[in-house]
Amino acid sequence: MIIGLILLHIFTLIFWNFVWKRRKMPPGPPPLPLLGNLREFSALAAEDGIGYKALEYYKNIYGPVYTLWMGEDPYVIISDYELIREVFLRQAEPAGGRYFFKVAKVLSATRGENHGMTRTNGDEWRFLRRSSLNILRDLGMGRSKLDELMKPEFRKLSAKIRTEKSNGIKTHNLSSLITELNGSAIELLLFGHPLEENYAKSNGLINKAIEQLNNNDGDLCLDYICSSIGLEHRPKLVYTNAVVNETLRLVNLVPFNLGHLALEDLNVGKFVLKKGTYMVPQVSDVLFDPKIYPNPLRFDPERYLDNEGKLKKADELIAFGVGKRQCAGEALARMMLFLFAANFFLTYKLLPENPLKPPNIEKLGGLTVYVKEEYKLRIEPYLDLF
Repeated sequence: MIIGLILLHIFTLIFWNFVWKRRKMPPGPPPLPLLGNLREFSALAAEDGIGYKALEYYKNIYGPVYTLWMGEDPYVIISDYELIREVFLRQAEPAGGRYFFKVAKVLSATRGENHGMTRTNGDEWRFLRRSSLNILRDLGMGRSKLDELMKPEFRKLSAKIRTEKSNGIKTHNLSSLITELNGSAIELLLFGHPLEENYAKSNGLINKAIEQLNNNDGDLCLDYICSSIGLEHRPKLVYTNAVVNETLRLVNLVPFNLGHLALEDLNVGKFVLKKGTYMVPQVSDVLFDPKIYPNPLRFDPERYLDNEGKLKKADELIAFGVGKRQCAGEALARMMLFLFAANFFLTYKLLPENPLKPPNIEKLGGLTVYVKEEYKLRIEPYLDLF
C-alpha cells in the first residue's frame, strides 16, 4: 500500500513536470524539477562563455519559438526577426509588459526597488518613459547642442593622449580612456559640467597645439582639419555610420534580453501565448543570423552599403531592442558613438602593442558582455588636430 502510494506520488510528479505544466507552452528541452533547464543551459553556455551557441542549439532543434525553464519559470524565446516584429511591433501594447525573475523581484521588493523604467508596467511605466524622453530631448538628444557639449571632451581626450605620449607612455588602455570620456560626457549632460581633473593643464595644451597649427601656413587643409566633425556631417560620413552599425551588431552588449510579460493573449506564429506568459525577444539570434548577415562573426561595415555606396536601411539591426520597451536612449547613444568614432579616427590610428600578437577579442557574458582579456594599444596621431 505504502509502496503504491509512493509510486503514484512519483508518477504524479513526473507527469506534472514533464507533461502537464508544459501542455500549453511551445516546445523546448524537458525541464528538471526546480532547476528547469538552468543546468543544461549553463553547460552549453560554457562552450563560448556567453550562451550564443546554447541559444543556437535550441533554435535548431525546436524552431524559432521555444520554451526554456529558468527554475520553475517558463520563458518563451522568440528568435526570428519577423516573429519578433509580429509580436513586439504589431502587438506592441499587449506585449509591452515587463517581467523579472521571481527571486530578483522579491529581493528588489524587500529593498523598495521595484520602480524605474525597466521594472514597472502600466501607467507608472508610461509616465516614466515619457518623462525620460522629455529629459533626454532637453539634454540635447537630436539637437546640434550635443556637438558643442562634446567638442571640449574630445579635445581633453586628445590632450591626455598627447601628454601620456610626451611622458614616454607608448601604449594606452583605450577602454579606460573611453570610460573616462563617457563619464565626463554623462556628468556634462546631467549636471551641466564635465569632470574637471587636469582641465586647466589640458586647456593649456590644447591652446598651444592650436597655436602651433595656426602658424603652419603650408598645410592647405588646416582650416578643415582643425574643425571638429559634428552631427551636420553625419549624413555625408556614410562609412562611419556603417562602422557604428557593425560595431553595435557585433558587440551585442546585452546577450540575454530582459523578459517581457504578455498583458493579453498573443499570437506568435502558430502558437497562442496566454496572458501572463513570460517572453524574451532574443536579439542576438537576429544579429548573428547568417540569413540576414552572411558570415556574421566577421566585422564588415560594407554590409550596410548599397551598390552606390549609400547607407542602406537596417531594420534588422535591433541592438537596442524593439517595440514599447526599446531603449529610450538609442538616439542619444548613436549620436555619441558617431561623434566619437568620426573625431577619434580622424585624429588617430590604432595599432597592436605587439604586431605579432594581436589582442584577444574573445568575449565573456554576464548581464552585459566584456572582453576576456584587457589589452593596450598604440595610439598614433595622424596630426594633433585639436
